[in-house]
Amino acid sequence: METSPAAFLFSGLATMIVIVIAWMLMMVVEWVWLKPKKLEKWLRQQGFSGNSYRFLHGDMKDMAAMRKQATAKPVSSADSHRHHNIVPRILPFNHHIITIYGKKSFIWNGPTPMINITDPKIIREILFKYDIFQKPKTNPLAKLLVSGMATYEGEQWFKVRKIVNPAFHHHKLKDMFPSMYWSCNEMISKWKILVSNQNHNSSSHHELDVWPYIQTFTADVISRTAFGSSYEDGRKIFELIRQQIKHFTEITQFSYIPGWSPGIAFRAI
Repeated sequence: METSPAAFLFSGLATMIVIVIAWMLMMVVEWVWLKPKKLEKWLRQQGFSGNSYRFLHGDMKDMAAMRKQATAKPVSSADSHRHHNIVPRILPFNHHIITIYGKKSFIWNGPTPMINITDPKIIREILFKYDIFQKPKTNPLAKLLVSGMATYEGEQWFKVRKIVNPAFHHHKLKDMFPSMYWSCNEMISKWKILVSNQNHNSSSHHELDVWPYIQTFTADVISRTAFGSSYEDGRKIFELIRQQIKHFTEITQFSYIPGWSPGIAFRAI
């Protein structure tokens, strides 16, 4: 019995579909399990330590829970003055991992390991070997928000870094101190006014939401030191930047395609 051309075509298409599905399943298995386990074995052979890889989420659940726990408690002024150590609050999970496993450690950001680097000599070596150590791939939409030296690679990064390096010499930074002082003085003056307006309260303690003021202070310092103008003159620009960051954060939740991520990310602590 001869096979009709239509049946032969259908059989061929079905075979191709099965092959494509099998290939996609292998790619997923490679992404979520085989590749992370290979990287973990390789990292441990290089002397790095960390938690064993957990399917798909890695350390992200523990990272989120520890961050939530750290930010739920107010910062003790007595502790901050005595230790000057804010790492357990801003990077609680990184601090936890380094405390347990030491300076040569790694964290699982999903199926991607992130290496913690605390040695300044190694950080310097990585920065100078720009042709070997490439920046982690980011969402393509990030280029609409951040560009320039932060995204340059290779020889282009080295040339731009050489151009901007004189701006961070000691005498240049010293000249910025007066501008920083005035910005900080204005912020503290506003705090004093707010506290004085609460004097009718019998309590000797006052609570202030300092985050908006810190944002303003940062923008003001940048304006004064880089552009020679006050924050008020650049208010619209900084407000647009904040809106861009907000929109970018929202968009990244929908534009991410699983599997399009680098093998290893480096984090300098």
